[in-house]
Amino acid sequence: MKLLPNDVAVVEGDTLHAEWCKGGLIHDRWFADQLIAHLSVGDVVYEGGANIGTLTRAMLDHGCRVFAFEPNPPTLECLRHNCPDAASYGFGLGAFKQTVGFVHNTKNAGASAVTDVRESSSCVKLVALDRMSLPPPKLIKLDIEGCELRALQGARKTIAEHQPVIVLEINQTALAAQGTSEAEVVEWLLNRFYVLTVIQPDCKWGDPQFDVLAVPKDYTAPVK
Repeated sequence: MKLLPNDVAVVEGDTLHAEWCKGGLIHDRWFADQLIAHLSVGDVVYEGGANIGTLTRAMLDHGCRVFAFEPNPPTLECLRHNCPDAASYGFGLGAFKQTVGFVHNTKNAGASAVTDVRESSSCVKLVALDRMSLPPPKLIKLDIEGCELRALQGARKTIAEHQPVIVLEINQTALAAQGTSEAEVVEWLLNRFYVLTVIQPDCKWGDPQFDVLAVPKDYTAPVK
């Protein structure tokens, strides 16, 4: 762990976050506001792939309760320094409980990803959200390098019962590496009557990477 002069913790060797966070932990205020637009004080958020807490911090500051999942030990250490008021867990989200291989990206910790356990000297654990005893979520945010469909499958019951807003990343390369695709993620959500929108105004379906907002049918955002 490396502390910047502003006391933001970044992973040692992660040059991208060291640069991005020079002005503060919440370096992407626009995207943070996209999440907060769907949250009220006291709401519960499940955050898969919390990284060092750049968005975690924004949601905590908004008065939300954040349950943050980050399987990469060096990144988890930074998350706990930057967001001690979050409930942070040192494992990832999947379709069921399992141990998988893990490939570390030293220059961008957020691009680290799970792999076949036989292909890696490092391992992490995955759990299914449905197996955890947590309060009902208002929002689930997933940025987990191609494992988004796994995490959705592991939260099938939670999603059916509570109909949370879902924000997730579509990274075509990462999805393909995990044996899935944009089409499969979209189909899974549409089959549960979610309405999908690409968040970024300069992105569209099929682009290499973008974020999706999925809201239940007849959803109304909180009045600010």
